[in-house]
Amino acid sequence: MRHSSETRLGVLSVLAALLIAACSGGFGGTSAAPTTAPVGSAPASAPAASDTGEAVKLTYFVDDNNVTAARLQGLIDAYTKLHPNVTIEVETHPGGTEGDNLVKTRLSTGDMSDMFYYNSGSLLQALNPAETLVDLSGEPFIDNIVETYLPTVTAGDAIVGVPTEGTLGGGILYNKKIYADNGLQVPKTWDEFAANNDKIKAAGITPDCATYCDTWTSQLFVLADYYNVQKAVPGFADKWKAAKNPLVIVGMGQLGTALAGYIHFNDDSFEVVAGFDSDAAKIGKTLRGVPVFAITELRRTIEQTGAEIAVLTVPAAAAVECYDALAAAGVRAVLNFAPVSLPERDQVRLKNVDLRTYLEEASFLLSPTRALDGDRS
Repeated sequence: MRHSSETRLGVLSVLAALLIAACSGGFGGTSAAPTTAPVGSAPASAPAASDTGEAVKLTYFVDDNNVTAARLQGLIDAYTKLHPNVTIEVETHPGGTEGDNLVKTRLSTGDMSDMFYYNSGSLLQALNPAETLVDLSGEPFIDNIVETYLPTVTAGDAIVGVPTEGTLGGGILYNKKIYADNGLQVPKTWDEFAANNDKIKAAGITPDCATYCDTWTSQLFVLADYYNVQKAVPGFADKWKAAKNPLVIVGMGQLGTALAGYIHFNDDSFEVVAGFDSDAAKIGKTLRGVPVFAITELRRTIEQTGAEIAVLTVPAAAAVECYDALAAAGVRAVLNFAPVSLPERDQVRLKNVDLRTYLEEASFLLSPTRALDGDRS
């Protein structure tokens, strides 16, 4: 079995073209899989494997979602029917954060499969694609891809991915009976949506329902309305990416100081603009590049910096008082690491983080029963 880079690139190129052709319904073409090899699918510098008849084996790393698996298996079956000398082995991984970490680990260690299924856009850029993925920009099939898609799989001058489906839609679903019983109409603005939810909540019914078992699902609500946002504010995404979200940390002890230096809080999305503490020895100093102020300076500093996000890392006894001060200062979202569960407030989004719970979950995953069952969910 030959595994030369030229033969492998030839097969990958033809397969990529097939993926586009088989899903071209979303781009204005037919959605049926081709019955012959796509024209111009092989790169000029290397013959396609089907021309040589040599046995080629490829590996494909995909998530274990049944919809994803069925779609990709259909594409693989169509391709191998045209090229019977090619075998494509599929290996699955869990979805969500666990699967994302597996992809990153394999790329960093050089143990990645020949092909893998992944998100385009910002998540793809986190993989250092210019260094880890093959540049497909010189392949003829790139001309078949709609131009507005290409920036989502571009790294520098390289194009490193192709689509496997045409479009993906989402939206908010409304319960007809609940809306009828409460005399409501489908909202057309955010204020109308919020008002409807208040009325439903007043009727003793949970107004919103979503699944957050897998962390990636939290983005669906925002993505469902993205088209409307982009239409109303052209260039919104570029403006959002260019802006930094200022945040403050209340409690500059060991945890607060560590978070202040954490790279994800000082990247292109977030900037720690101030820290607060009651320790006179820390006030007026700079810790991990963050100026530390007295708690009494909270309102003034937040007004000056425009910070709407706060991270709370204080002892349990001080948590409620600090939370109240943040709410009074105009902070709209709080990430609470204090060892106490804080109450919800109407004007403040709150996320309680209990590190002990996560540690217990990790311990549970190591239990003998879980190991015997083979359950790693």
